[in-house]
Amino acid sequence: FQETLDASTGFPVSFKNFDTQEVFDTMQMLRPPVETLRSTKRGVARSAGSTYIYDFPALFRISLMKLWLKSVDAEQIPSHLITAKELALEGDELVEKEQSGKNTIGMVVWLLTLRTPEYPDGRDV
Repeated sequence: FQETLDASTGFPVSFKNFDTQEVFDTMQMLRPPVETLRSTKRGVARSAGSTYIYDFPALFRISLMKLWLKSVDAEQIPSHLITAKELALEGDELVEKEQSGKNTIGMVVWLLTLRTPEYPDGRDV
């Protein structure tokens, strides 16, 4: 989230979500989050001293943004820094499948396209 500060008080007055570009006021940010299956799994991972696997693409995006900011002006940064396609094994093939935490095995596979200053059109990993 990006905070917008009140010029006279210095306190945050709004918060902009980088992913969705939604803007929230202070009251919206203070509401308790709705408990979902994903947030429950995230909590279990955190209590085990780990990171929830579906948080990794967002963490990669943050790292890519920092890398770009070291290299170019903010206006030159591509709007989409990462594309993540989740893959699942069907028979002997990996196929694109939107699982979003619903898989029943302990492994997640993505095809990531990362846009870096060295590869602005993207590179698959």
